[in-house]
Amino acid sequence: MPDTEHPAAHVETQVRFAMATHPYDHSFPRDDTVGHIRREAMDFFKITETPGDTYYLEHDGVRLADTETIGAVAGDHHEIRLLLIKVLVQG
Repeated sequence: MPDTEHPAAHVETQVRFAMATHPYDHSFPRDDTVGHIRREAMDFFKITETPGDTYYLEHDGVRLADTETIGAVAGDHHEIRLLLIKVLVQG
């Protein structure tokens, strides 16, 4: 049973991207931001944002703000799975 009073200092994080064959797995400190994790995952997947698209991370169908911490998103959990979502910007 997980120790909910003392969550782990790090969150084992997996990021999946629909156009990739393998996920990005990494352990992040609980106070790391979603934006930092998104940028790290994008580097792993060799993705660069262009004026015609944007990317965000999603957890359980909810779009995450770059300013949220991974610890706040994970809560008492020691592991979390996220999706990297690409949005085409039409203009």
